Amino acid sequence: MKRVLFLGLGRIGLPTALLSSNKKNVTIGYDINTKLIQNLKKGILSFNEDRIKKLLISKVKQKKISFTNNIMPSDIYVIAVPTPLKKNKKADLSYVFNCISKIINVLKAGDLIILESTVPIGTTNFIKSII
Repeated sequence: MKRVLFLGLGRIGLPTALLSSNKKNVTIGYDINTKLIQNLKKGILSFNEDRIKKLLISKVKQKKISFTNNIMPSDIYVIAVPTPLKKNKKADLSYVFNCISKIINVLKAGDLIILESTVPIGTTNFIKSII
């Protein structure tokens, strides 16, 4: 059984984490937003999506997913954070690099990082060079 940590619990990260919790993995959702984490633990969704809300409530009740503000050592890290455009029309990758800086201390040989966020060509090679 693998431990999967989803970093970023917005409109992409949360539904992906909820669907992943159907598998035989330990699924953990991480976000820097403390209020969001508190709400998700109670089954409260921050956006209006009925099917996702029902799935969230079900998975929380079944204890198939947990939520935290702390980075935990895992086997798989799924990064699903925003990469908004800056004024110069280049992607702001600060959220992605913030995630990398947090997980780099708990990475071990054989771990998998999945970058779900939209990034420019060459970003994954740059991340590899940092790690």
